[in-house]
Amino acid sequence: MVSVFEAHPMIKDVCAVCNNEKLSELDQYVLEMVKRYFYKEYGPEQQIDVMYDYNLLSRFLMKTCYNSDRSFKLNSDWFRENRQYILGEENESKYSFSVFGGIAVNTSPLPAFFFDNKQLEVLNGTQLLAQGMLRYSDGIGRKVEVVKNAAVLNISIKHSSYVMRIGAGQFLLILWNKNAEEKDIQIHEKLIEKVFPYSLYKEDNTSIKIRRCTHAFNYHRINLIDSYLGMEIADSTKGFVQSPQLAGKKLGEDEWNKYVKNLREEK
Repeated sequence: MVSVFEAHPMIKDVCAVCNNEKLSELDQYVLEMVKRYFYKEYGPEQQIDVMYDYNLLSRFLMKTCYNSDRSFKLNSDWFRENRQYILGEENESKYSFSVFGGIAVNTSPLPAFFFDNKQLEVLNGTQLLAQGMLRYSDGIGRKVEVVKNAAVLNISIKHSSYVMRIGAGQFLLILWNKNAEEKDIQIHEKLIEKVFPYSLYKEDNTSIKIRRCTHAFNYHRINLIDSYLGMEIADSTKGFVQSPQLAGKKLGEDEWNKYVKNLREEK
C-alpha cells in the first residue's frame, strides 16, 4: 500500500544504542509536543502558548536536520562537531544556534494533499525575504505583483539555516559560525523577530507564544520565509480566489480526511 503521508528521506545507519536509548527520548518528546499543540488546524488569527523543553526540542531539531543533510550527502561538519550535545552527552553545544517557531496555516486555495500532505518536512537553506515576496504595483494597494529576485536578508555570521514543519508547527533553526560573537547573534535574533512572524525559543524559558508564520503563497514553499510586510500584502489578495473556490477546497479536505481515517482504521 502506498504511504498516505510523505516525508524526506532519513538515514538508517545510526547505532542501536543511539537510536533506542539516546535519541528515542527526543522523538517521544516531540511526538507528545505535536499531539498537544500541532496535531490540529489553526485559524489565520490564532495565537497559542506552547510549553517546551529547550534541550530536548533543540536536540531533536538538530538530529533531524543532521540526518536530512546526511541523506542528501550534504556537508554536516557543524552537526558532527556538536554530536555530543545532540546525543545528550554534553549540556552545551560547541557552537551557537537559534531556534524560532510559528504556526503553519494553509490559507492557500490548494489543500495540503495536493503537495503530498507532508507531515514532516525538512529543508536545508532558507530565504529570509525581509522586503516580502509580493508588492503593490499601483501605489494605492489595489494591484499586487510578485517581486522578481526578492531581496534576501544577508546574515554574515550565519553558517547555515533550516526550516522544519511538523504538523502545524514550523521551526526555523539557524546555526551560527564558529567564531560568531554572542552580541552579534542577539542583534540578529532581535532583527528576525522584529521583521518576520517568528518567535524565539529561549534557553532560559519554558513557554512561548507563537502565531501564523505562513501565507497563501509560501505555505507550500516552506523555505521562503516572508516578512510581516509580505504577509500583509499576501493576505490582502486572499490568495486570488473567491469564496466558492475556498468551499471546494474545504470539501476536498473533508473527503481526504475521511480517506485517511478509513486507512488508519483498516490498519
